[in-house]
Amino acid sequence: YYVTLIAAGRLLKIDAATNQVVGQVSGLENAGMIQITNDGKTAFVSRSSTAPSIYNVIYAIDTETMTKKADISLPVTGLPHAIWLSSDDKKLYIGNMTKDRISIVDVTSLEVLEDDIVLSAGVDPTHEPMHLYVSPDDKYLYVNCRKSSLMLIINLATKQILQELFIKEHTKQSAI
Repeated sequence: YYVTLIAAGRLLKIDAATNQVVGQVSGLENAGMIQITNDGKTAFVSRSSTAPSIYNVIYAIDTETMTKKADISLPVTGLPHAIWLSSDDKKLYIGNMTKDRISIVDVTSLEVLEDDIVLSAGVDPTHEPMHLYVSPDDKYLYVNCRKSSLMLIINLATKQILQELFIKEHTKQSAI
């Protein structure tokens, strides 16, 4: 299994049978959420929700060699925290908390695919996307928002919000 150490800026690879560290990558500033491809060969690491809003990069890590494959540059600077892979490992979705945007990255090329999904139009975030989940059929993106306490259900074909569900007492309680 894998663990990020936010303050230390590291991703640890731990043997589940022995709970011993078997690999690590350093130099991951404010390391946050982790997503692992189905084949286990690549880990994506975002920024901690406690980090400042000064980032436009997340990391791609080779889990076999425990080396950084790439810094993935996103189109907007802010706080890229929430991440989730599509079930087919073709797309990585990244939620920018302080800009209310979802970027989409091609997992093979490690490049941004298309225009961001914009959750709100103002300068200040309305929602703060904290967690992302993609439906098993890759048709819907579920965005759990810290500031608005809403779960937004987005149609990934149209990039439109289909529904907003209120999640009682979600605001300001999670920090990874």
